[in-house]
Amino acid sequence: MVSRNLNRFSTFVKLDVEAFIMGEEASFVKDGDKIRVAASSHGPEWQENPYPFACSIDEPIKQTKFKGIKSYISYCLVSSHTQCLVNRHYKHFDWLYSRLVEKFPVISVPHIVEKQATGCFEEDFSSKRKKGLNLWMNHMTSHPVLARCDAFQHFLTCNDEKAWKQGKRKAEKDDMVGGNFFLTLSTPQSPLDLQEVESRVDGFKTFTKRMDESVFQLSHTAEFARKQVVGPPSGEVPIATALAALV
Repeated sequence: MVSRNLNRFSTFVKLDVEAFIMGEEASFVKDGDKIRVAASSHGPEWQENPYPFACSIDEPIKQTKFKGIKSYISYCLVSSHTQCLVNRHYKHFDWLYSRLVEKFPVISVPHIVEKQATGCFEEDFSSKRKKGLNLWMNHMTSHPVLARCDAFQHFLTCNDEKAWKQGKRKAEKDDMVGGNFFLTLSTPQSPLDLQEVESRVDGFKTFTKRMDESVFQLSHTAEFARKQVVGPPSGEVPIATALAALV
């Protein structure tokens, strides 16, 4: 038996879109919180960031606290628009990712590199994690909405411990999340062609379905290729030997 969700609007409910449509969300939106959508030849799109910037991550450094009882890896971030140097741990990246996912329900926020219980201080792992965080940061700084988020800017510029905790609490108490997020959207005044909108939505649904299938197939093929390179797991060797003995 396989359960099936028959509620076609479950995603709307989860993202509080239903509450927004029904008028249940009502909060005052400051002008600085507005996210503007511009009209282009390709349709509506996020308004470009008028002050683009980049961010680089230096080599990770092993540090300790509590008189050496606890060790951790620290990453030094440098932003081109402020030239401010800040040190961040992996838990800070993880916190930022969670805040952005909660803040922007209709924007695809890429996952950060996963945690690892052991081997965190090995050189190969540190290099691989740094590369992953750099790729993630490049995407974030190039996004016209995510790059201007207050929580993201706080993450990039705050180097005072007390101010960091204050900004962190402020971001966690942000009212413009869930259904209220849709109140911050400032859309073009020109009306949209409903038939064209429906056609574009149907085309996007078809694309995402095929994309999911292609990514799954690619992942399966890559895993198969990896096994051919490194060889079968140790547990499969005696099984293969036993099966060969039956021939």
